Amino acid sequence: MKRLIFAVILLISCSLFAGAQVKVSSGSPSIDVVVKRAIADGDDVIIDLIVTSHGGWRKIIISTGYMYPSSRLYDDEGTLYQSGNSKIMTFEVDGYRNYYFPEMVIERDVPRKLRVIVKNVNEYATEFTKAYFHYYADRVDFVENEHIITIKNLPITRN
Repeated sequence: MKRLIFAVILLISCSLFAGAQVKVSSGSPSIDVVVKRAIADGDDVIIDLIVTSHGGWRKIIISTGYMYPSSRLYDDEGTLYQSGNSKIMTFEVDGYRNYYFPEMVIERDVPRKLRVIVKNVNEYATEFTKAYFHYYADRVDFVENEHIITIKNLPITRN
């Protein structure tokens, strides 16, 4: 009987832990995206991502919503944070902030850092339940090369 109870508790705890893990999809099999952290700094949350291309992509442009679909995040309090307004979300590539078209030149198999700064985040939010970052790869022909980085269950670390 003790073994059965132990097995049930173990099964429940493993399923709860597996459901809370951060899930990342890059939208392209040749692009890897790794989430390093999401840290709250006052009202802002800084999300650090590492992007690596294993294919022939030479350039990635993150869509901020000025001309093309916007990037957006949802927190566990139900708040939507949408790019297209520098007062809500900015992007930083290698220390350089860009409000319009953050552009990353990527060499094959060389990881690059992308930082997303989300402003005025709800103080009670503990995670971003879903995040969508639209990006365009390689060519100027944006329509054919649109992809979406999708992140689910990204916890926010607060001090």
